[in-house]
Amino acid sequence: MGTGTGLREVTALVLLILVALSWVPLGRASSLRSCRRSYSFPSDFRPTLAVLADFDGDRAIDNIKLHSNGFDKIIDIKFANLRTAEFRFAATSLDQGALIAKDIDGDGDVDLVWVAGRHKNTAVVLINDGKGDFTRAKENAPMLRR
Repeated sequence: MGTGTGLREVTALVLLILVALSWVPLGRASSLRSCRRSYSFPSDFRPTLAVLADFDGDRAIDNIKLHSNGFDKIIDIKFANLRTAEFRFAATSLDQGALIAKDIDGDGDVDLVWVAGRHKNTAVVLINDGKGDFTRAKENAPMLRR
């Protein structure tokens, strides 16, 4: 009987601590509202968003970020095993665009598709070899139908 009572006490204490901690950000956020500054970003500014998926087949989440420098695009890959890689390609649009992670060629690994923001019909398909190495598809049209 003592073990069950001790477990209930520990569970109650943990729940009490979690409830108490859940209030900390709320109080802090309200005090920070008055300290906000007004920032203005260019109208075409879009933050770089990461794409998370298992790109090298090790069942761990890898992180990919897209960077745009005009027509030149750079994809930085940070694998869960701390390996890094970079893939560069030239697009036909100045838009930063966005990356979509999906198995395009049906081989079971996650491929990438870069899509321009303003011109939805402008895309670049990047085929994954299953180890996290990407190759630009020679012809996008058949791949994009999937």
